[in-house]
Amino acid sequence: MIRITRNMFIITVCVAIFIVGCSNNSTTKEKAESTSNNKIEKEQKEFVPAEDAEGMLREGPGKYAGDRYDQAKLEKELDQFPDNLTAEEAYKRIIPLLAADYGPLVEKIEKFDTSLVNPNDMPSEASEKGMKKKAPKTYVTILLDASGSMAGQVEGGKKMDLAKAAVQRFVASLPEEVEISLRVYGHKGSNSEEDKKKSCEAIEEVYASSPYEKERFDQALLRFNPTGWTPLAGAISETREELLRDAEERTQLVYIMSDGIETCDGDPVKEVRKLHDENIKSVINIIGFDVDDQAQQQLKEMAEVGEGSYETVDSAESLRAYFDDRNQDLWSEWFDWGVQSSLDLFDMKADKLEYISDEVNGTFIDEINNEYVKLHDAGEYLLLKEKMRLAENIEYSKILTKRESKLDEYRESQEDLLRQAVEKNYDNLNQEIERKQEEMTKSR
Repeated sequence: MIRITRNMFIITVCVAIFIVGCSNNSTTKEKAESTSNNKIEKEQKEFVPAEDAEGMLREGPGKYAGDRYDQAKLEKELDQFPDNLTAEEAYKRIIPLLAADYGPLVEKIEKFDTSLVNPNDMPSEASEKGMKKKAPKTYVTILLDASGSMAGQVEGGKKMDLAKAAVQRFVASLPEEVEISLRVYGHKGSNSEEDKKKSCEAIEEVYASSPYEKERFDQALLRFNPTGWTPLAGAISETREELLRDAEERTQLVYIMSDGIETCDGDPVKEVRKLHDENIKSVINIIGFDVDDQAQQQLKEMAEVGEGSYETVDSAESLRAYFDDRNQDLWSEWFDWGVQSSLDLFDMKADKLEYISDEVNGTFIDEINNEYVKLHDAGEYLLLKEKMRLAENIEYSKILTKRESKLDEYRESQEDLLRQAVEKNYDNLNQEIERKQEEMTKSR
């Protein structure tokens, strides 16, 4: 009779527990693997491959698509495939593993902005969107001397009458988007010493900055007559304050017409320098109307400080010629605007078409090709492992070719749609630029 000692009993129990534990762990692991395989098998059975390109684009991303591609893990899963697979069965099982992620590409196509904007936007339609350079958004400010000396006569008539007629003709023929301001000075009181204060304070914007309206502008011109002193510095100072209140980037053309020097104890040269130094984009042009040498010297200095031009006129003909030349300068800006806008618009179109070709179309081609190679290699692996016969492998390759063809047709159609939209928008906007340029130049 064998006697079991206490120690032998303990050892026997421990061994039994160990064996049972190992058995349980093995069973648990097998169950987990079985569950996982069953889940994969179920998913593969439920998956139905798409027949059209739109459906194929939504099949990914596969388990090993893109950066997640791991050949060793993929082959391990392929090893689990059943034997004697048909081409359709192999395709159905491989797509969930290797279908490319076309989502970002589709989104890029759907959100691609085919619109174009004039990079030099028209003056009345200025917009920051896509803007490279603003068009000639121009503001014309005219400072007109209405002191008593402007009642004098020159060849062709009274200076005040000639000045009004020249200004009226000038503003009436400006591009319609140009805004105009008319400010007069010295038009109250008289030439007497006792009226000096009143006259020197007589500075008035009779036509506030706005597009030209004939009736309103003509009424403004009729509101004053030449009577008093010449507060030239004060008129420039008030103009500077007005321009500072609306200091957006734009061209400010200031035309100062005077027939004499400052007579209100101001310093017009100093005021012009302050205007120029305020970082206001302005050009100050001076017209000396029948002036003497002293006045001419002061007015020339003002023009130099203001980086503008100085011109002496002494008759109705020379005054008219001066404003005709200035008008031509502004119309030349519109001509340049049209030419530059067309050139810039063409460059914008070219950039968009290049982006479609490289970033949209090129990336799409790469994605389709990469997917095809991976799907093809997976089929070759199944053939090598004798999971699929040669005849079925050939049929499988045909399925891949058909898939690639449909995706490629979709890609080409989307590229064509984007290109057509860009070309159409380009043609429409370019015609609008040409129409506007022709309209503005003909309306002279």
